[in-house]
Amino acid sequence: MSSTTTKVLVDLVKKLEEKNVKVLVNSKIKGESGIYHNFDLIIMGNKTLCIDILENLTLKKLIEILAKALDLGPFAEIYALINRKHCEKIQFNTTKFKKYTMTI
Repeated sequence: MSSTTTKVLVDLVKKLEEKNVKVLVNSKIKGESGIYHNFDLIIMGNKTLCIDILENLTLKKLIEILAKALDLGPFAEIYALINRKHCEKIQFNTTKFKKYTMTI
């Protein structure tokens, strides 16, 4: 993870913890199959949000995220934070993905 990404992650965790939100960094969650999946950030609340931060998107990484989403579907929402320029490098249409802006 780059220093910029690490700083953003640290700031996000700090702000969430200030609001008494349970946050797990570099943690695992068990899927329906019994397999444990690693995430950069897991936010526990009314819903469980699992977040992977990707600096470079490859087809292999995309397939891993889709597999996690299928296995964790009943238990958690899966988010991948990806830089748009890396999506375009592997030639798939990023306009089909939802864009979110989060203010904490």
